[in-house]
Amino acid sequence: MIEAPPLSRARAALDRGDVDEALRALLEAWRATRSPRVAEVIDRVSVEVTAKRPFVANGGVAQRTAAVVAALGREDPLELGALLAQPWPGRWQDAEILLDALCAQPADPRIAASLARLIDTAPYDSYRTGDFYRRLLLQLQHLADARVVPLLESARQRPRSRYFAQVANAIGSTITHLQGQVVAPLSTEETEDLSALEGRFAGERARQSASRRSEEELLAAIAATPDDLALRQVYADFLVERGDPRGEHIALGLLRHAGRDTPATRRKEEAIAKKHGARWIGALDQVLAPEGRVFDCGFLVEATLQLAARKGRLPEQVPEALRDPALGSVRRLHLGTSFHTAEHAKLLVDILGLPTLANLTGLYGLGNDGLVALGREGPRPRLRALGVTGLWGEDARELLRGGELFPGLVDLTLYPNLEWFLSSPAARRLERLVVPWGEGTWAFGSVREAVERAGLPLVELVFTGDRGVEHPWTFTLRRDAEGRFSSLTARPDRVPSDRGFERALETFADGTLLRIEVVDHERCKWDMFSEYVAERQLARFPGAVVQVPWARS
Repeated sequence: MIEAPPLSRARAALDRGDVDEALRALLEAWRATRSPRVAEVIDRVSVEVTAKRPFVANGGVAQRTAAVVAALGREDPLELGALLAQPWPGRWQDAEILLDALCAQPADPRIAASLARLIDTAPYDSYRTGDFYRRLLLQLQHLADARVVPLLESARQRPRSRYFAQVANAIGSTITHLQGQVVAPLSTEETEDLSALEGRFAGERARQSASRRSEEELLAAIAATPDDLALRQVYADFLVERGDPRGEHIALGLLRHAGRDTPATRRKEEAIAKKHGARWIGALDQVLAPEGRVFDCGFLVEATLQLAARKGRLPEQVPEALRDPALGSVRRLHLGTSFHTAEHAKLLVDILGLPTLANLTGLYGLGNDGLVALGREGPRPRLRALGVTGLWGEDARELLRGGELFPGLVDLTLYPNLEWFLSSPAARRLERLVVPWGEGTWAFGSVREAVERAGLPLVELVFTGDRGVEHPWTFTLRRDAEGRFSSLTARPDRVPSDRGFERALETFADGTLLRIEVVDHERCKWDMFSEYVAERQLARFPGAVVQVPWARS
């Protein structure tokens, strides 16, 4: 008796409700054709098969990996979906064992999808992981599932470390190989069977399409009213139902906004953003520095612009990636790229004129030419926070002093030589002044005195350590009800330095401090000597309320 073609058998198996047999037949058809359409049906059927066969691995990483590898050794396609749903190990050495087991499996488009996702997220990053990724890419070429090409394109374009950059050529070769893959033609009967199989899941595809439309509508509503936390909650529920970690990140952020967060929830929130943030921002990953990205409730709110320069020149036009709607959630933008010529300043003006930056309220790293170029374009009423440096020209200084260019400015970061600014109309509107004190705390007392002489109604005066500072502390002075700077918060930015703390407190020999708080920092380890030296300085303020992160005797 002649056996029916695989697609006919898969169709008949589904007619009688046998999804296991349908999956086996579909895999046989795909291995003969490498058809993306057949692969899509395999994914649909696999969901139903996997739901009947959950896989749970207990123990540590080594035990869980060994359990998955042992199960893969059975080469059972009915188990594969649940095995691929298991997280990859945290170390590439353990992942290599798992990759060995997957490479030994019969060809399966579900394996190709799993490997492509791993290339996209690239969790392993060291000088020894290049061979791991190259081997993975060779396996993708062997599997020949052309559906993974868009994911590989995204992975190749995303800025990565110099270690992963060595894999970019291998990704390009894999893309070229898959794009040249020839799909075996289907007969008329096979085409009819495949269309019938696809028709079984038309309702599911329609629901997914409607779900995508619903997500687009939610994102559009969030973009229109970015401060509506109730909308964020709706979106979080939508994502959590689909197992998307972004939903959990939003939920954790909402806990923080409600004041119900804990150190554990904050750490988890940060870990989720670190792992998945690059995927959330899409093409923006190409033009924003990896460092300094801040996510709030699942959306990017602070970032540093990092445009690729060729032969020392910035691009002549605004990069297309900056038109990505994901940029619309950014509130604070740092100009990591130096716009130090008139040509660069024009590019900056064009970038800041993008509709995707309409919600920007903070701009940092603005130089002399950039400020002058913005002045030609008219007022920027939405900007409430500004960081400027190197204002050597009188025209730039006058633009800042006058206040017309930034009528809503209440938060300014300005380097210590600021006497030219303190008597200006713009200075009198400030609520917060940040002074990077650069070479040391010598500016701490003099700036405070200058601010008080000028009679500025500041609420906060902040001194923050700049790069290269020997004693990196951030000191925040706050006024009391009587208008005096009587409250000081001190936070070491890297390691506690008794000298930096001592120099700051020396400027308050007049005894005006009534409250002193030393804030803990995760990168700082307070030893007995550091605590002793700090206590010696605090003893000079017997009348102040003192709060420190160590036990006081």
